[in-house]
Amino acid sequence: MIERIMYPDFGAKKTEYAGQEPKFENRTEVLTKDGHKVRVLNYYKELGVYLVARHDEPGTISPPYRIHPDELVPIQKDNSEEE
Repeated sequence: MIERIMYPDFGAKKTEYAGQEPKFENRTEVLTKDGHKVRVLNYYKELGVYLVARHDEPGTISPPYRIHPDELVPIQKDNSEEE
C-alpha cells in the first residue's frame, strides 16, 4: 500500500518550476535558506513546489508545508567526517 500525504489546497499558484523535474528526491534532507533542516516529502510537478517537513525538537511536531524550490539548498557534507 502506498502512503499518501494529503495536504489541503489553499489556492496554491503555479511557479516558474511547474512541469520541471525535481532537484531533490523524496526523503532527502535539505536546508532552507533560513537554515532549517527539512525533509522532502513530495514534489508537486504541476505546481513546481515541494512539500517538506521540518525536523523538530523531540516531542514537537510541525505540519508539512509547501516551499519554492529556490528556498532549498543541499546539505554540504563535512569532509572531516569521511576521513
